[in-house]
Amino acid sequence: MFNDFNIKFPQFKNALCRQTGFGDLWFPETREEVSTFTPQAKKICARCSHRVECLDFALEEGIQDGIWGGLSRRDRLKLLPINRHGKRVSPIPEKVYKYREAGYSYSWIANRLLITEMTAMKSYERYKKRMGQGGEE
Repeated sequence: MFNDFNIKFPQFKNALCRQTGFGDLWFPETREEVSTFTPQAKKICARCSHRVECLDFALEEGIQDGIWGGLSRRDRLKLLPINRHGKRVSPIPEKVYKYREAGYSYSWIANRLLITEMTAMKSYERYKKRMGQGGEE
């Protein structure tokens, strides 16, 4: 995944995460990796000149995995807006819906938003259902 990051996001070419070469720090997979790597990644991010830009990008794109701008997924969820029902609102379902309605494949959408194809499919169906029930929450 980190190699894909390097290719997809050239605007972060001077970011400290790219200079370290330790991509697993930013995308831990196991609980052990999360507890070990996340604090290390956050320390590196804290010194990075691209931190704000990186975080903005992750929030704008609704990226679920990894450390972005020094924040984990859980940290970023706290920054999402709250709907009228008091629930956090992710931008992913709306983005998936718009991309799908524009004719993009689930594979392309998943790759663009850094989510799985299954997440893209479920997000599309949920959003479509919600829209059919009287609009956005």
